[in-house]
Amino acid sequence: MNTVLNLDDLGACNSLDTTCLGKRLEELPDHCRLAWEQVQRAELGDITFHKPITKIVIGGMGGSAIAGDLAADLSLALSARTAWPVITARDFHFPFTPDDETLAILCSYSGNTDETLALFNEAIKTRTRVMAIAGGGKLAKLAGQHNVPLLSVGLRSEPRHTVGYNLMLILGILNRLRLIELDGAAVSDSLEVLRQQLKALSHSTPINKNPAKSLASHLAGRRIVVCGSGIFGGVARRWKTQFNENSKAWAFFETLPELLHNTVEAFPDPLRTAPEVTLLVLKPNPLTPTMASRYAVLKELLDRPHVPNHFLEGVSGPPLTQVLSMMLLGDYVSYYLALLKGVDPSGTPTIILAKDLASQSSLPLAR
Repeated sequence: MNTVLNLDDLGACNSLDTTCLGKRLEELPDHCRLAWEQVQRAELGDITFHKPITKIVIGGMGGSAIAGDLAADLSLALSARTAWPVITARDFHFPFTPDDETLAILCSYSGNTDETLALFNEAIKTRTRVMAIAGGGKLAKLAGQHNVPLLSVGLRSEPRHTVGYNLMLILGILNRLRLIELDGAAVSDSLEVLRQQLKALSHSTPINKNPAKSLASHLAGRRIVVCGSGIFGGVARRWKTQFNENSKAWAFFETLPELLHNTVEAFPDPLRTAPEVTLLVLKPNPLTPTMASRYAVLKELLDRPHVPNHFLEGVSGPPLTQVLSMMLLGDYVSYYLALLKGVDPSGTPTIILAKDLASQSSLPLAR
């Protein structure tokens, strides 16, 4: 793709960004702070009764499910006890039979997501401990009818840009239940890192000093594969979905070390693959010696056939800081890539079309 838009031309960028999505990206630290403060005041109801919680499932679709992925990754790093499973459910049914030792956190920004409503109804038929996160809709009404604790998402934004808010609500719940260890000071420190990072990513920072603009310029016209491991497994999926929705670009995600057992077999095909594909590899900081060796192997296998790649290391800091910081970088890269392609990053016309088609077939979609 030959791009003509100058990312340093604020007027040209604003003409494409008709709903000022760029401004909403700047609000991530405030979203996270508001959510954390909200959950500290929330009434958790009887989910804290005497039986232990041994299984946690976070149900949702789209951005709501991404928040579950990020929380699942972080729960392993922030666990206050012997590890327990945290599962994200993206379906009409749970992948296991929930019981009275299960905590189900069901998330839907619209409150009308069919899959999430189905999970709610399935959970409510058992003795599962249920919490709801919604911006309104049917899920909020059902929560009231069944006396289920409800945390409201009071943002006006695209569902995909409420991920930070949802993530902090989920982490706050787990922290209050003493399933993870995360105090307010650690949250504040992480958000301060984001505020500093925003200075480098904003429109006012020129491309030669702006890592998001620079990376976006390398990705224009290419198919993108995002790889991550550990605390960046869910972040890799987040980058992928942001390229899809913001940039309207083909993108996929992989996890290490799994891709070394299958995906790498495609790397030595440079004539057909390498000219079209760029791999973005997200590296937690620091890496364990074992995972450091796997990243080194991946780098070698990419460089031998000259597959274009960028290795992106997390900022120095605790897991929450790294996850939020890497998520913010991906949000901005996908935003600038949309502008380079000459498309409005906020609209999702094909998702709307999918909803319309599903509605016509009596299978409505909502987010």
